[in-house]
Amino acid sequence: MIGCHKRAIPPENDQIFAPAELKLISEDQSLVAVWQPVHFEEISGYKIFYGKTSRVYSDTILVHGSKSYLEIKNLEQNQGYYCAIASVDRNGFESELSPEAFSYTYFTFENFSQSVGPLDTLMWHYDVGYQSFTNNGHVTPTKVELNGGIMMRSFGQYRKIAPADNFVLSGEFKLGVPNMGGAGLQIRSAKANPNNYFKGYLVYLFWNRNHWYLHVEKNQPDFYAQSTPHPIQLPEILPDEWVKLSVKYFNGVIIAEVIRLWDYSELGRIKVSITGNSRRPGLQDRYCGFFTAQYGRNAILVDNFGISHFLPENQSTSFID
Repeated sequence: MIGCHKRAIPPENDQIFAPAELKLISEDQSLVAVWQPVHFEEISGYKIFYGKTSRVYSDTILVHGSKSYLEIKNLEQNQGYYCAIASVDRNGFESELSPEAFSYTYFTFENFSQSVGPLDTLMWHYDVGYQSFTNNGHVTPTKVELNGGIMMRSFGQYRKIAPADNFVLSGEFKLGVPNMGGAGLQIRSAKANPNNYFKGYLVYLFWNRNHWYLHVEKNQPDFYAQSTPHPIQLPEILPDEWVKLSVKYFNGVIIAEVIRLWDYSELGRIKVSITGNSRRPGLQDRYCGFFTAQYGRNAILVDNFGISHFLPENQSTSFID
């Protein structure tokens, strides 16, 4: 075990600091550590410390050069891990450790991908589609009929979540050529069915003819919640790029995040408190899943859909800060 780290940098190298903004991105049996590099010529690399106990690390990885992320592989599924990072100078001296990051690996549903996984696909005319209007500078989703066009909705429904569970749900999406449509994750009190669409909450990406937006639905009984927080505009997402959308639920708080997968940069983040009059399902089993809504030629792809349950011994509030 590697206990509390002791600073090794000699006094004359006092300018060497640990990287800032360390975070962990969850994968199946791996975590991706992402940090802001330290711009100082004496730094030759970084040292990653990680383990299952806070500030007691069982393993380290040395990273050479100016990289800003590293995948930590071959970890246990549905397990919480703590991580910290130190800068290393040309003589092998290490800085103090960064503030600690914490995250869970996922349980990824067996053999899932859009091409082979079970999908409930529905197609019909005059369906409600993704559209938006601007109100006081904020883009808000609203209903719109597609006048004879066909909207295809795909639902993937997987496993139950107990009412007391804290959890994180994740899916990866390639959004394709932007047009009317979108994709997201859902927690509902009944299996995927248009008649039960309102009995839960949704976190999703939608296109408003100009930009991709991230939105969290809560509190309202309509198809798209006209409530705060307002949707947030995302940076440009190219048609062939994969993004990861995750939903963390912890004691009444939801964190929705979008990550660009080729460089693990954060595209957008919303934090919401789920109140007593929200659409969160009541005291019964909930179902988790994903959905896509596609109009015309666009083809939204889904992959690596997974979930992890927060273990009682690792109910760290730092996970949602």
